Amino acid sequence: MMEKAFKLKFLGYLLISAASFSYLVLPQNAGVSVPIFVMIQFICLCFLAPKKKPLLMFIPIFILASNSFISANEIWRVPNLFVSLALYSVMTLMMADRFPIKEVSLKFMTNTLENILEPLRYFSSPVKWSAEAGKDNAQTIKRVFIGIGISIPCLIFLLIMLSSADAIFSNNVSLIFESIGLIFTFIYIIKPKFNIAAIYLAIGMTYYLLLNIVPIDRIIAKDQIDRYLVTGDGGIAYVLTLSPDAAPEIVRLFRNADERTSDMASDYFKTNIEQYNSTFLSRWQRWNLSVDRLQNLRDK
Repeated sequence: MMEKAFKLKFLGYLLISAASFSYLVLPQNAGVSVPIFVMIQFICLCFLAPKKKPLLMFIPIFILASNSFISANEIWRVPNLFVSLALYSVMTLMMADRFPIKEVSLKFMTNTLENILEPLRYFSSPVKWSAEAGKDNAQTIKRVFIGIGISIPCLIFLLIMLSSADAIFSNNVSLIFESIGLIFTFIYIIKPKFNIAAIYLAIGMTYYLLLNIVPIDRIIAKDQIDRYLVTGDGGIAYVLTLSPDAAPEIVRLFRNADERTSDMASDYFKTNIEQYNSTFLSRWQRWNLSVDRLQNLRDK
């Protein structure tokens, strides 16, 4: 009886996930709706999960999801999708006590990869459960899962097409994290009683989360515009190809640059506003903090 009740709850969770994923994540250029989807997932699993501590993995998942809301730079969209899948896998392994993070081995990594692929073996299980719960609803639920199976590859393809920028890393921050890694390596050489691979993965994940929060385009624009205003030489043409994240720095060119550069900055705002007005504002799911700031700066 308890097993049947769990299956019904799990089916409900899957249906909520399918509906919210289609409505909140699948729309092109989804923004604020992506972290909302993650919050819905967290609330559902709070009621469903047998263990609550693994739900702490939602902290990095939510940070990754928030990138779609706080930034208009699409460079992390595809990587974030796969990193989120890996974090979900880690969370489920922790719930099943199959994540041996304390062992001095790479078993926790192989378990994570296997767990990502394992659901493919049981893809038909929810449909079978649905048939047991009620034959009348089985066909409807089956269509939902077929829809998910079709739409997820489309989503991945869309994100790949959108993410065309090259990755840019901050040298200073990289040095800091490399130094931390070397410190742990030195400690491990002296006292090899912890999983050094897990430590490096944790450092790498922290660095990756930081890159999702830091407005990289704005930092690049500030550096180039500061150089231009002091020396008259800077990569202004490149700056004006950056995402709306750079707008708070580019607006400085209106007041301090020559007429030609000021006109180029004006064209940057005009082009971006026209582009994002045509694609972002037609659905509330696409509302993005960086795009909204772009329009407010231009209005001023």
